[in-house]
Amino acid sequence: MSEFQKIVIIADTHVGDRTDKLDPKLLEAIRNEKPNRILHAGDVCKPEVIASLGEIAPTLVVQGNRDWFLGYKLPKEERLEVNGLKITLAHGHFSIWHWFWNYVYLFLTQKPHTNRFFQQKLAKLYPDADIIVYGHLHYPYDEMMDGKRFL
Repeated sequence: MSEFQKIVIIADTHVGDRTDKLDPKLLEAIRNEKPNRILHAGDVCKPEVIASLGEIAPTLVVQGNRDWFLGYKLPKEERLEVNGLKITLAHGHFSIWHWFWNYVYLFLTQKPHTNRFFQQKLAKLYPDADIIVYGHLHYPYDEMMDGKRFL
């Protein structure tokens, strides 16, 4: 029988980029969850974030677009298996041109882009994944598409 795993997912903390440190209330909330592991889907921006999260639970981190700009080297993706489910962790920013056109779209329509584009692209990149965890959008979501769960 599989053992229950509690996983905390976080992304786009932007410490050192948009804020000076992780909010202590956030760290306390994560600690109170008593996770088995933490997945950070990129835009960490400072290695201290990884250290702080690592004090709570083993932490996997991938590179976000802001991590690249700041010269901080992280893997672009991580893959793991939990209770028979294949999980892929990626940031989801793809290219600078995609980022640019997202902002043009937002400016022209005043609407954020849809997750559908990200999900279709990620599903093609990671066809074996049951769950794809990604960041970059700065809001929470939990959606199913074509038999895959996107978080």
